[in-house]
Amino acid sequence: MNLSQGALKALQTMRGEEGGVFMRDLPINCYPSQPPEKRCQIPWEKVVSPEVFEELKKAGAIELHIEGSDWDQWAMTPAGLKALQDAGMNTKEGKLSRDDIQWLAGTGYYAQ
Repeated sequence: MNLSQGALKALQTMRGEEGGVFMRDLPINCYPSQPPEKRCQIPWEKVVSPEVFEELKKAGAIELHIEGSDWDQWAMTPAGLKALQDAGMNTKEGKLSRDDIQWLAGTGYYAQ
């Protein structure tokens, strides 16, 4: 699958940051009532151009995940992940450490 740099960058943004634990495998949310330049977004406020969105859709890199009355949510497909891996742009997720879990739970060093 040959995708443009813009499309690969959008898929990489959906995948999440290198070493990140949270905010992984994000969807593209589309709001038909919004102006074209703000219609499709990867949470939060990362806009995907209409051209890139159409390219991802036509290539089968994303698929409709949730269809709402005033918005749609599109998720990455295995083909999209493979295109990202083939381009060498896939990001690896991190792991939660004991310190992270204590921070989340407010225990240990982070107890109030």
